[in-house]
Amino acid sequence: MERREIPMKKYHKETFDNIPGEKREKVLRTAMKEFSKNGLTGTKVGDIAKKAGISHGSMYSYFPTKDALINTIIFKGYELQKNGLSENPAMGRNIFDRLGAILSYAQQLAKNDPDIISIWSEMSFEFNSRFSKQIIKLEEEAILFWKYFIEEGKKEGSIDVSIDTDSAAYCIDSIVGTLMKSYISRHERMKLSIHFGNNADNDDKVVSSIMTLVRNMLKP
Repeated sequence: MERREIPMKKYHKETFDNIPGEKREKVLRTAMKEFSKNGLTGTKVGDIAKKAGISHGSMYSYFPTKDALINTIIFKGYELQKNGLSENPAMGRNIFDRLGAILSYAQQLAKNDPDIISIWSEMSFEFNSRFSKQIIKLEEEAILFWKYFIEEGKKEGSIDVSIDTDSAAYCIDSIVGTLMKSYISRHERMKLSIHFGNNADNDDKVVSSIMTLVRNMLKP
């Protein structure tokens, strides 16, 4: 099985690419904070512009509509995901070392950028179905990666060849998604504490515990 990437369309105008990177980041982070706090429908573009320190007109010169801004945030999420799933020699050669590194990346992404994880979750709801086409592209690439990952593990002898690739990919994708969701709110962090007790605040311990389970589940 070959790994392939899903093409993602850009929704912002070229003027947004032409402003300094620091300013672009501030606009997107302000937008993510507002969308996470007030919801996609309850957030006003004018409020985002004001808090980002730019004019209302400038905002629309970057994004023709609010949906274009939201889709740009989806694209940012795609780039963050791509960074996490990319093959990095520092991850180690063993398939489980690489999986552990990806889990740690996902964990830190969720802790450092809970707003974007919260927005992804809201976009999957039925009343936000107009964004589902973009979200499913992001999710499809992750699913295809996990299938590729399982097949590579079988080839190197780290994963039992009798294990169904589709089912294993589904389980790992669900584990990563649940781990990321565990840091987006106080409620979710409380659930994490119920699961892991005093170790819930120990990032390495949480990842290593999950990896022990996954390794025992998949190894020959």
